[in-house]
Amino acid sequence: MPDKTKKTAYVRILIWIVCIAAVLFYFYRCPMEYFLGIPCPGCGMSRALLAFVHLDFIKAFYFHPLFWLVPAAAVLWILDRLHIFIFSKKIRQRLLLWTGILFLLVYAIRLLFGSPVTHPHFRQSVLGHLFLGD
Repeated sequence: MPDKTKKTAYVRILIWIVCIAAVLFYFYRCPMEYFLGIPCPGCGMSRALLAFVHLDFIKAFYFHPLFWLVPAAAVLWILDRLHIFIFSKKIRQRLLLWTGILFLLVYAIRLLFGSPVTHPHFRQSVLGHLFLGD
């Protein structure tokens, strides 16, 4: 890969990291939960990743059992972007599909069987305030 292309790839990766960090620090509440009162499939992921950074894997798993997918996906994405390890389009699509299915499965299990991390807050949501007038 030419030096200019590598430099551009590094800059793009840095921009993505800064954008993701800004979103994590400034938008501390899930928009889906805020407006609808229903937790999203990624509910608890930020707390899980913070626990992961502190090497508290049990707490990370408690907050979201798929926390490990985010760092793994980030590493694979960076390797792909830097052309160190290249995935075909077919493999990328399958990985995304199976990741989505896994997230929805875990989401359904957490909602059906109850989880202190993913419980609905309809009355406290914007939609709840509109319909219930609280």
